[in-house]
Amino acid sequence: MENVDKNAKTDAKIDISNLCEPFKYIEELKKEIVQLGKLKIFSGLTNCKVYEKDNILVLICTNKMAYELLKANESINTIYNTVNSITGKEYLIKLELKEEHQTEEFILENILKESGISYTKMD
Repeated sequence: MENVDKNAKTDAKIDISNLCEPFKYIEELKKEIVQLGKLKIFSGLTNCKVYEKDNILVLICTNKMAYELLKANESINTIYNTVNSITGKEYLIKLELKEEHQTEEFILENILKESGISYTKMD
């Protein structure tokens, strides 16, 4: 899994609502993770904002501990499999740490750009 270049520059501030919708199954995801006995992953998810667009699930962590915990392959695989089970859809999972100098809009814009999705052409 690749991370967004943290040194990337942005020309314009982009409104999140034009990029991604909040992930509507987040509470179901957390519940399923708890039922699997993966309490560390659940804890990490409580420190994330989760967005979706098409087949991309963007998890923006608000603290480094949650980020470090969730970036482990086991965590990503558990989230991937659980989301697939809940939604019946396969998502590309992108995990980012929201650093003080980066806004969510900046992170989402770069993740979508990296994934080949043009935010200017979205509905």
